[in-house]
Amino acid sequence: MLLSGTRQSNARQVAIVTRNPVLLQILTALLGDWGFSVVEPQVEPGVVFLEHGLAEPTFTTRTVLLTSMPVSDRSCLLTPISLTRLYHLLEDEFFPSPRRHIRVNTEIDADLQIDGAWQPGNITSLSDRGCRVTCDYELPAKQPLVIEFRLGERRIRLSAQVLYCIPAGETASRAKPQFGVQFKQIDPAICTALRASIERKCLERAFRKIDIDPAHPVNSWFEQED
Repeated sequence: MLLSGTRQSNARQVAIVTRNPVLLQILTALLGDWGFSVVEPQVEPGVVFLEHGLAEPTFTTRTVLLTSMPVSDRSCLLTPISLTRLYHLLEDEFFPSPRRHIRVNTEIDADLQIDGAWQPGNITSLSDRGCRVTCDYELPAKQPLVIEFRLGERRIRLSAQVLYCIPAGETASRAKPQFGVQFKQIDPAICTALRASIERKCLERAFRKIDIDPAHPVNSWFEQED
């Protein structure tokens, strides 16, 4: 059994207790990308994820079992692990107004239809409910638009609305205006495809961080849709 490594004075602390050292590494990298720190259980973090069958913590921190079958009267995260379910558990545990949608940083070319005219843009972060986009022009809140981009082999076109706009700044990362958009009337099949792609990107980044082959057997711990 391996435990996590570094003690940090971070309120978003999580412990992971598992027999599988590679799973521990993957989850540590994944949760780090989401803004959580993985610590030793003795630190008494906000929540402990415990592989079913291992010794229970002796303190009162909330424990979530990693198990292939539900256990009565216990909080469980079923395996294979749904990243969306894991994200919801963490958000519910640490935030009074939890987010419901995983967001990943991206670099995806997009075409934007604004007031009937098309112009290029770039998606810099993406969830299954919206994205952040850069383009040459500032757009006001509530501006409707159509956004097209490629998701794998699939070309997606979505109606959207601007939520906010950040003017261009002086740094390279702020060379163009940025605006957040919310997708409108999204088809459930497209939403599912977006969520699967985002979860896949999260796992791929975690594997790259620890230099593990994506075909490693630890993949079987995670739910993955085609």
